[in-house]
Amino acid sequence: MTDAEELLIRVHSRIEDAGLLADKDRYEGALLMLLVAVAATSRKRYPRGTPSNDRPSRKMSDREAFQTFLRDEIWQLVKEHEDFVVFRDKKLPIEEFLYEFLRNQLVHEGGLSVDLYPHDGAVLTINKADGSGINFKPLLLTRLNDVVWRAPENSYAEVKPERDAIKQRRATHPPPSTETGG
Repeated sequence: MTDAEELLIRVHSRIEDAGLLADKDRYEGALLMLLVAVAATSRKRYPRGTPSNDRPSRKMSDREAFQTFLRDEIWQLVKEHEDFVVFRDKKLPIEEFLYEFLRNQLVHEGGLSVDLYPHDGAVLTINKADGSGINFKPLLLTRLNDVVWRAPENSYAEVKPERDAIKQRRATHPPPSTETGG
């Protein structure tokens, strides 16, 4: 099987999609794909039904799983930078900022707020004292990619059984052709 034919599934597909979008300077789309990959990986680590860290009598929400996963891996994301962001006069942990103002904006509103936009500055840069005008650059995408790619939940050994099952299903039930005759 060639690299082009290699089966990418789930999180690996989102990482590949993000790379293709970033290569075309489509940074918001790349960011969305990586945040989807973070969300999916967070649910691998903290599956539905996992007790909440904050309220053990309740189940961990998608938000808590996402933020807890990023907090677990934050050292890979921020490295030499602060692990908080001041935005709209609030000091937030970076994982909360990523969930609330990047992931939610992209998923629920189809784009980033006008005071969030990509540029070639630092990973996350604050342009105004009140916290508005935060920017991100491809380094943020690279670091999110690294966090997800290196997560043990996404290792080859972990995804191999599902890849093999999908390969077997495709071998016995190939997808219909999209080519038209003629």
